[in-house]
Amino acid sequence: LVLSIVLGLSLALMLACAGALTSTLIGHRWLSASRPVRAAFKRRVLVGVVGGLAATTAYDLSRLLLVTIAGLRFWPFDTFPRFGYAILGSGASAESALVAGVIYHWVNGVSFAVGYAILAERRTWMFGIAGAFGLEALMLTLYPRWLDLAAVGQEFTLVSATGHLFYGVTLGLIVQRVQLQHLLGSRARSGAFT
Repeated sequence: LVLSIVLGLSLALMLACAGALTSTLIGHRWLSASRPVRAAFKRRVLVGVVGGLAATTAYDLSRLLLVTIAGLRFWPFDTFPRFGYAILGSGASAESALVAGVIYHWVNGVSFAVGYAILAERRTWMFGIAGAFGLEALMLTLYPRWLDLAAVGQEFTLVSATGHLFYGVTLGLIVQRVQLQHLLGSRARSGAFT
């Protein structure tokens, strides 16, 4: 998305290139990895998917609640069709753009969570917040101009920061809990607690 916005390139092309590069790198590492490394990788990916689904749900619900309760003018879900048009092109129907944008939003949320789960083993849940606010900083750099948010800039910042806080807390807690359960289960199976 960053390259698409900054360089004006097709988001569909950028996603295809990123997918091909990621698949190639993971495939190469997978083929050269031992069985225990593959098992650990699969576990982390699964944790990331589950955490990503929960965190993206928390992200969206927190934004919806904030906008509804506070009566804000900024509607955070207007970005979904923008993502869709960036992927499908300006000639796409409004319905197609919305569907593509929603799918992109969820795949994006889960993908970041998988990356976090792979990289954040044995980290405290607060690293989830740090990662989410890294994404927030990137959004605040790019989105206001791309989405022409001058009229609702402060509301956008409040809604976006709230969503990222809930995303980071949810993801951090889930990954930390599952990783801890796995660690304790591994120690118990190996007899470390007997």
